[in-house]
Amino acid sequence: MHDSGPQTHRSDTERLQFLVRLLRWRTFILINTGLVAVLAVVISLLLPNWYAAQVSVLPPQEESLGLGGLGSGLSSILGTGGTALSLVGGVKLPLWASPSDYLAGILRSRRLREEVIREHDLEDVYHCDNIDQALKIFGARIRIRVGTEGIVRVRLLDKEPERAAAMAASCLRVLDEVQRETGRSRASDVRRFIEERLDATRHDLAAAEESLQVFQERYGLLVPEEQAAALVRTAASVEAERLAALVKRDVLSAQAGADHPEVQRLNALVHALEQAKASLEGRLAASSPEAREGPQVIIALDRLPSLSLRYLRLYREVEIQGALFELLTQLLEQYRIQEVRDVATIQVLDPPVVPHEKVKPHRAVICVVATLLAFLASLAVAALLERVAMLAARDPERHALLVRLLSGLGLRFLIRGR
Repeated sequence: MHDSGPQTHRSDTERLQFLVRLLRWRTFILINTGLVAVLAVVISLLLPNWYAAQVSVLPPQEESLGLGGLGSGLSSILGTGGTALSLVGGVKLPLWASPSDYLAGILRSRRLREEVIREHDLEDVYHCDNIDQALKIFGARIRIRVGTEGIVRVRLLDKEPERAAAMAASCLRVLDEVQRETGRSRASDVRRFIEERLDATRHDLAAAEESLQVFQERYGLLVPEEQAAALVRTAASVEAERLAALVKRDVLSAQAGADHPEVQRLNALVHALEQAKASLEGRLAASSPEAREGPQVIIALDRLPSLSLRYLRLYREVEIQGALFELLTQLLEQYRIQEVRDVATIQVLDPPVVPHEKVKPHRAVICVVATLLAFLASLAVAALLERVAMLAARDPERHALLVRLLSGLGLRFLIRGR
């Protein structure tokens, strides 16, 4: 406990003595630091300037084919799972991916990068032996980032500012070409599918129309609602005439007798009206089932409900096939336009421009860091050598072993005075 004070004092004294001994190495430290600083300045001045060209692309918007509320129903008819009317390049994306991620994926694709490399002869510029080496270097010099707002940003580094801007423009051009090709391919596939469905629908519509025509010609049922109203009115009129004829006949029979010619005529009229009423109501005993199945000018009231139901089913089938035919025709025209149209598929927010300010090298940083590292390294070497020199005085045997080790490694010159 009582020796700690003198030991601490002795340790501090040894540290001060060691620092004083390091002053002998100040020339070595200053020369090394100065040489490295000058070398860092020279090297930083020899380093070529690098320029960065940047472009920004807005996220693509889904493009509807303009069929309004018919799209959801028609997509199920086409069996496309709701994607038939969505044309973001014609690609269905996963739930966790956005259209911006889709564009970024195209920008990272080998096809796009190979086309840019070939267009600007980057294999010769990068002094590469093959395309794979050029792809690796190009991949290190392009940066693609998707912002939180969905904007895709592309940054390209090159030693020539004009070439950096030109490569950025090439990336946008190839991206647009891939988008167009994908959209046209998707539209072509869907168009062929719709054409097949349209041909089948055309035949179904013709068959439905023919069935309806045959039914109308066979049973004479044209407009069920109007024909039913007309039959009811006719039956009521016949019944009114029959009742009026009965009244006249009874009155005249009471006055002139049953054998009077007018009474006989009225009897015949009442009988004819009863036959007409029975025919309208479907109670005509003389009518056979075969006769009732044939075409008639007036349809019996008891047959009207069943015939109306059959008519409505046939008419509904014609309407369904007709509506489907019309929708498929509209959609086919839309996809034909989509297949041949030639418009830009990407929206460029920031077009590529030739950069005027370099982004690297940071010469001041290089010089400061190199000088600082050289000073610290020289100071560490001086401290190490001074420790070795102090070891010679304290432990000659260990110093001799260290000298032999350094001599074996070819570093004997580090031992000062040897």
